[in-house]
Amino acid sequence: MGGSDGNPLGLKAIMAAVKIATEFRYLLRDRDRRGNPRVHYRPPVGKMIRLRATIGTQAFVDEYRRAEGGVPPCLLQVR
Repeated sequence: MGGSDGNPLGLKAIMAAVKIATEFRYLLRDRDRRGNPRVHYRPPVGKMIRLRATIGTQAFVDEYRRAEGGVPPCLLQVR
């Protein structure tokens, strides 16, 4: 039931989640009224900023860093 490194299955996923939680502070994950997942940057002081990029992508990291600096993401997005 253990992996090749002696860890139980699923431990790597938990460790990855802990790393994400510590690397990206002040994230709020919830669902809208239609059940769609949303992610917001919510610092202790200041406004909550919606992050629209997919978690784990470079675009998400860029959006997070802009939100951390207080710059809201561009409202006009090419889709």
